Amino acid sequence: TDRLDYFLRDAFMRGVMPQFVVDEILNQIQFEGDILYFEDARFAGMVAVMFMNCTRMLWSDPNSIGSWSLLADAIKAAYEQGIVTEEDFFTDDETLMQKLRASTDKRIQQNLARLQPGKFFRYAPKESAEFYRKNKARYIDPLVKTEAGFQRVSVLVPNFAIEVEQFKQDYAYLGVVPIQN
Repeated sequence: TDRLDYFLRDAFMRGVMPQFVVDEILNQIQFEGDILYFEDARFAGMVAVMFMNCTRMLWSDPNSIGSWSLLADAIKAAYEQGIVTEEDFFTDDETLMQKLRASTDKRIQQNLARLQPGKFFRYAPKESAEFYRKNKARYIDPLVKTEAGFQRVSVLVPNFAIEVEQFKQDYAYLGVVPIQN
């Protein structure tokens, strides 16, 4: 349910899914005890494909990977230098960002300067990537209630399991470089 929550919220808020689609997905979700499922394999397959596309567009896109890497490096440097503490991670984003912005460390300031709007990244092979990292290839394989009981979409929809395996392989590691403006 966590993945469905952020999938529907992020897809709607980022403008890639209209409200009526969110509503229809919510209307199609069924529950039996604590089991979440769909009744239509085709609809469940469509939702699963839409989720993978959101992974490509929203969570594993080059700009997300690049900006995440810059911020992670700035936070790591600040932590190593004692500019931020473990307790700071349990405050709020603005408190942590204020400490980063107040730092005089060159590495931190360079990374923060690159996080400005209008700075973009593109995918790159490992050899030429500025940032290359293991990635979490997020996908869902929803349950569908059939006459034979609950079954995964990957069992019911031809080639879906193959698509998921290819997707996991393609998105296991991602590299990015900045686009020079």
